[in-house]
Amino acid sequence: MPLFTKILSALTDIIERVEKEIREHEESREFRSSQVCQPRMSFDDPDYRDDPEQWKFTVRRTDWEDFAYCIEFKGSEFDRFHAGD
Repeated sequence: MPLFTKILSALTDIIERVEKEIREHEESREFRSSQVCQPRMSFDDPDYRDDPEQWKFTVRRTDWEDFAYCIEFKGSEFDRFHAGD
């Protein structure tokens, strides 16, 4: 199944996983969902050349311009989470 089709068929689960990872990361801090902005899906990262199924969902914060959450997937499956500026 092409990557785009996999993502579309699992989009609800993907969004829920993105939210879960961000909330878990921010668990010990005061955090509101209104602090996130600019969600973006990226498929052209040079680090993913060897794996055409790899892609990332990036979300920025309204209160911290240089900060982003990066949730990586392989196909429709969660791979890893990282965050920083």
